[in-house]
Amino acid sequence: MSDEFGLAESVIEVLDEDGDLAALQIVLDDGSALVCTVWTDWSLRTDRRPDAALPDYLWPPESYTCRPLTGGGRRIVALRPETDEAGERSGLEVEFEGGHRITARSVGGDLVLT
Repeated sequence: MSDEFGLAESVIEVLDEDGDLAALQIVLDDGSALVCTVWTDWSLRTDRRPDAALPDYLWPPESYTCRPLTGGGRRIVALRPETDEAGERSGLEVEFEGGHRITARSVGGDLVLT
């Protein structure tokens, strides 16, 4: 991968008001963000946003809590999409320098991070 995604300033899990995982947000050093969430068809939706604000589909923002995860301050070296048997995006593995990885997956309509 090129330096297209650069340095991850922060890696954040976004929790809804019930404490359930709603999204993975990776804020990049240029101020943009990569957001992964499970969409209504249970596929994994991945959005590249121009800013670090929560997307409109996570509304209202005060209903969500952001909790930092390991990975902030490291360069992203690879993004590996995963698909299910129907060819729909079901996961995304993000690899950081030093070998640290985080994978966001849609499992039964829930977002799961490993």
